[in-house]
Amino acid sequence: LAARPILTSSVEGPSRGVLLMGHFFEAEDVRDLASRTKVAVDLLAGDALTITEQRMFDRLAARPGEGHPLRDNGVMYRLLGDMERKPLVLLRTAVRTEIAQLGRRTGRILCVSLGAVSLVLLLALAAYHAHGKASKHKLEASETRYRQLFEAESDAIFLIDRQSGQILEANMAAILMYGYDRDALLSMRHVELSAEPEATRQRTEEAAPIDGHPIVIPLRLHRKKDGTIFPVEITGRFFVHQGRAVCLAAVRDISERLRMEE
Repeated sequence: LAARPILTSSVEGPSRGVLLMGHFFEAEDVRDLASRTKVAVDLLAGDALTITEQRMFDRLAARPGEGHPLRDNGVMYRLLGDMERKPLVLLRTAVRTEIAQLGRRTGRILCVSLGAVSLVLLLALAAYHAHGKASKHKLEASETRYRQLFEAESDAIFLIDRQSGQILEANMAAILMYGYDRDALLSMRHVELSAEPEATRQRTEEAAPIDGHPIVIPLRLHRKKDGTIFPVEITGRFFVHQGRAVCLAAVRDISERLRMEE
């Protein structure tokens, strides 16, 4: 049996009353409903309440709003209000045994099912963490290998942001070649290493788009920290690293080669 508050047409404001199955119930209506639904229903009000019913009425009336029904010895009680939301009628119906048993069985099935699902999720989570830990170790080992190769390269290697020209990484050969420590290099832009910054800036702007093909600059003049100017050969390759466009540049000091050619 449904009881719902009647609201305004815009579904706002306090409820204006309750609607019981579309019309007001009389004793004959209640008996007819009980015979058709096979559920005994009573609407109790006024002086007809027994001591038990009055106790239920008072307990429900003390709750804010309609609240939840109360159960007592296999009987369910709910309080319905009038147009002003004041307690009016006590609705009483017997709890059907087969429904209660079905509810208990369903509850047990749900508990078992949820327990099984939880166990599967825990096992999957454990496997995921184990896989993640193995992947992390593998990634760390891979990074260590590439770092060793990066540092062992005799040419100066720079990882440079394509847009800003900021130096993102530099190897030990770059530190020895230019005389700056690593922190100083990582605070600089690549044009600051050039002894001809305008030519370097123009060459960077004219560089090919990111397509994986290397670019080679056979001769450029760079400047060390102590002011020494020396010739270099630059090989660069553009690609995307961690979502940003970068250039990996290998810089080789060709001073000795030029002296031998001369």
